[in-house]
Formats: sequence, structure tokens, C-alpha cells
Amino acid sequence: MRRLLVAAGILVLSFAAYAPSLQFKYVQDSFHAVKINPVVERGDVVEIFTSDYWKDTISLARTLYRPVTVSSFAVERSLTGEADPRVSHLLNILLHAGTAFLLFLFARRIGAGEFVATVAAGIFTVHPLLLQAVVNVVGRAELLAVLFSLAGLTSFSRAGRDAAGSEPDRGIRRLSAWG
Repeated sequence: MRRLLVAAGILVLSFAAYAPSLQFKYVQDSFHAVKINPVVERGDVVEIFTSDYWKDTISLARTLYRPVTVSSFAVERSLTGEADPRVSHLLNILLHAGTAFLLFLFARRIGAGEFVATVAAGIFTVHPLLLQAVVNVVGRAELLAVLFSLAGLTSFSRAGRDAAGSEPDRGIRRLSAWG
């Protein structure tokens, strides 16, 4: 029940901090990477996973490979039928809230008290340094990187003893190590 309250609190904080972005349009890189990107519009998984981030856009940069991020833009487009900045911003807020909750879980897993883990997740949720990653739609790449990193660390930490010294059964340990 406490974890549910922490998750709800993080969600409320995320929306309190970033809800104004739901009114923002696509700007700068987001316009090119999401709104007018033919790769995103086509949504071809093979093309997404075999091309760079800026393929078929006006950008001259050809050094980024972010297929999960581009896939998320393509899924958005397939669900809404068009590029919708409100959906993009909403998803970024939800990803950020999910990342903050994973930070809470990881902190608890490695021995932080519930209060400390909650405060750490709360600060992470509203810290102004994260504004660009959450509000700028192309910042989703950073959100996903942190989300997957924390998910991996949290999963891997379940492969061993917890802060109280108890050890999970063998199946959980193995699955967690693979995660």
C-alpha cells in the first residue's frame, strides 16, 4: 500500500511540475524527429532498427542510433493517426514518473530507508535539471536510457541478498540476474 502511495505521489508531482508542457507544440529537433519524420510516419520496424535517428530528415547528423526512441514515436503515431504533441508530452511525463518510481524501488532495494528513498524520488521528479529531458520530446531518449538503466539495476539487485540479508529463491535470483 505504501508503494502505491509513493507511486501516486510521484505521478502527482510529475504532473504538477510538467503539466504545462501538454500545451506545447513540437519545436526544434522534436519537429524534425517526430512530426515530419518519414521513418516515424512509415513505422516500419526493420527500417527503424536498421537506420540512424535522423534518417530522411533535414539533419546532417548521422551519428545517433536510437531505435527504441524512434519506435516509441512510431507507436504514438500509429495509435493517434498523426503526430500529436500532447500525446508525446504526456508519454514523456509518464516515463519520467515511472523512472522516478524505479529510483525509489532501487534505493529501497540497496538499503535506503523508506523516507530517504521517497525524498530522493521526489527530488528527482521535480529537479529543474531534468526539465529539458521531460519537456523536449526528443529528450525521451534520455528518459528511456535512465528508465532502462534503473530497471536493469533494480532487477540485477534482486539477484542477491536484500538490505535485510534475506536471499530470494534460486529461480528469482536467476531471472533477476538475466533481467
